[in-house]
Amino acid sequence: MKSVLFLIFFFSLSLFSNDDFLTKEQKDYLKKHKTVKMCNNPNWEPIEFVEEKKAKGIAIDILNEAVKDLGLELLTVETNSWEESQKFLKEKKCDILAAAAKTAKREEYALFTRPYMSYKLAIITKNDKPFVKGIEAILDKTMSRKKASGVIAILKKRYPGINIKETSGYEESLKMVSKGEVYYTIATLPVASHYISKFGLYNLHIAGYLDISFNLSVGVRDDKKILRDIFQSALDRVPQKFVTKVENEWASVKINEQSNIDYSLVIEILLLVFAAIALLFIRQQQLKKYQNELQKQNLKFEKMLTSAMEAIVLTKESKIIDVNDAAVSMYGIEDKSFFIGKNMFDFITEDSKQTVEEKIKLDFSAKYEINFIRADGTISPALIQSTKFEDDTRIISIIDLTEIKRKEFLLSQSIKMAQMGEMIGNIAHQWRQPLSVITTAATGIKLKKDYGMLSDNELDELLCSINKNANYLSDTIEVFRNFIREKVELKKVVLQDRIDSALAIINTRLENKYIKLIKEVDRSKPLEVELVVGELSQVIINIINNSIDVLDEVKKGDKWIKVSLSSNDKLAIITIEDNGGGIPEEILPKVFDPYFTTKHKSQGTGIGLYMSYDIIVNHMGGKLYATNTQQGAKFFIELNLK
Repeated sequence: MKSVLFLIFFFSLSLFSNDDFLTKEQKDYLKKHKTVKMCNNPNWEPIEFVEEKKAKGIAIDILNEAVKDLGLELLTVETNSWEESQKFLKEKKCDILAAAAKTAKREEYALFTRPYMSYKLAIITKNDKPFVKGIEAILDKTMSRKKASGVIAILKKRYPGINIKETSGYEESLKMVSKGEVYYTIATLPVASHYISKFGLYNLHIAGYLDISFNLSVGVRDDKKILRDIFQSALDRVPQKFVTKVENEWASVKINEQSNIDYSLVIEILLLVFAAIALLFIRQQQLKKYQNELQKQNLKFEKMLTSAMEAIVLTKESKIIDVNDAAVSMYGIEDKSFFIGKNMFDFITEDSKQTVEEKIKLDFSAKYEINFIRADGTISPALIQSTKFEDDTRIISIIDLTEIKRKEFLLSQSIKMAQMGEMIGNIAHQWRQPLSVITTAATGIKLKKDYGMLSDNELDELLCSINKNANYLSDTIEVFRNFIREKVELKKVVLQDRIDSALAIINTRLENKYIKLIKEVDRSKPLEVELVVGELSQVIINIINNSIDVLDEVKKGDKWIKVSLSSNDKLAIITIEDNGGGIPEEILPKVFDPYFTTKHKSQGTGIGLYMSYDIIVNHMGGKLYATNTQQGAKFFIELNLK
């Protein structure tokens, strides 16, 4: 009788079994595997959390509903954190993550169902902070977010410059916002509502939303595809009404549990409301007064804008909304309406667009150079500075550098002509001895030939000497010829070669002044940089000439100049040091200023170091600065390695 009853019971179970949506392979798997080891986020109320070693929350209720007809038991694997839960799944210590967002990093060790819960991410700030359209409006602010959150990877990929302070959990993230330690955090509405209510963080509000939805799936270990498919089939059968019901139940339970209404606070708020109504009329009167004052300020601003010598451009989201008269004149048109509504990038060259975009992204506020296109199509250099306001409006100041660059070119040519004069003197000095040897040898050949005293061996020796010294003369003139005729063009060069070229030109002057040249340049590892050929030699010669002048004037006895080259992963550093006693501290900051010189006007113009600074900083994007050592002055040239 008992056997018959058991058969009837078993048969009735099979009749009412609700697993017809599974494949035969999936049913066979469930016969062998009755439990699933589940890892959770232990501190993610109310979506999922662990209490008394048992998982609870919205996600858990939905999963239990999904598998209730499958005979599966979800066993909670205890972990200390969300990071540890992910680690356990990776190490196969658990079978599933109950609620996880799919990311590229997690896909390396997990398979994911389609999302069964989806929440918009809210931007949460203090009550006194304004509403925002999106996260783009506050990217310059610091946010807090739970460590190991998948959202962090998404945000960093989309906004590389975003500043995120990672925390131990949502409680810490929200409390940091409440205390003003960070500007904002982001969270789903159920989580935000729960924690704000639980910890009484009533000075927070939702300031906006991201265009990112937080989609939660079941994450299954990557060697159990069949288990993933079973969960997918089971979740597909859970009605949306049930999901909504569960979400509402958890929201109301948590809020009611933690809601301790402070009626004194309510009365205080009502009193404030009545006071605000009483003050409304006064505020309206004040508003009229402020509007009149604002109109006056706007008129003053317009006058300042119009009278400014430099071009001023106002933009909003890259669109031009206003310009001053100087901008109209600089561009070469008659009416500023031509600019209004156009994109500011339409008026600069292609090579400058990338520079401007990078500076805007970094909120760069210092001055930098670009090239702009005039109405007649000509391209001119300009110095610009951009300042951003909170509503994404920018005020851009522009200075036309065309005339300045022309004068700099003339000054550069003047300096080069002066250097050529020095070179001619150097050539004359270097040629004296070889010419003397050649003249003596030629005269000796003639005399000995006339007296029949010239042997073949002597003739060979004298001719070899003449040839050797003639080659020396040729090599000398070639060094100076290359310096003078180098084209003004960007070229990839080896730094060691450029240093040797400059030193070859200046070496004779060093010898004439009895100054020892110390060269610490390692040629075993060539350092390549891209620069305008000839300009670096000009800078090195300028600096060494200044050191020679100082040593010649103030130093007795041993005099030396040391030229060194070093490098790291990013920079090549050339240093030029002398033992001339250094630069007086009060004039050290001025040595690169135009027309500043401590020499007599017959010896210097004060342009050499200024032009050197312009070449290194503005032409090569490097750095040039000077310091004092125990021996004398030391100049540093820093160049970016390509």
